[in-house]
Amino acid sequence: MIYVSLAMVLAASLEAATPGGDPWPRTAQVNNAKISIYQPQLESWTGNLLDAYAAVTIKTQSSHVTNYGSILFMARTEVDKVNRIVTLSDVTLTKRNFRWGGFGGFRGRR
Repeated sequence: MIYVSLAMVLAASLEAATPGGDPWPRTAQVNNAKISIYQPQLESWTGNLLDAYAAVTIKTQSSHVTNYGSILFMARTEVDKVNRIVTLSDVTLTKRNFRWGGFGGFRGRR
């Protein structure tokens, strides 16, 4: 469940962003948890395919503990050189790494 939620938050954060607009981290409230995705870092960019990773925090309302992890994702890019904007589409979460066992039974690496 949290895997699907992370993918939705990631896609919404990257695809719906106003150019030069929304500050990082991007946050969303999903199933009584606050998910924050920090500014992605580039792993590789070949042609129009981008691979990147980002730090993530998840804090459930029922806990005082903030859980930390990372996600890797890929996306297609469209570059607007005139306006200096890169638009991402088809964002896919490829890997996640967390070390906790709370929300939805999620545990370990995938």
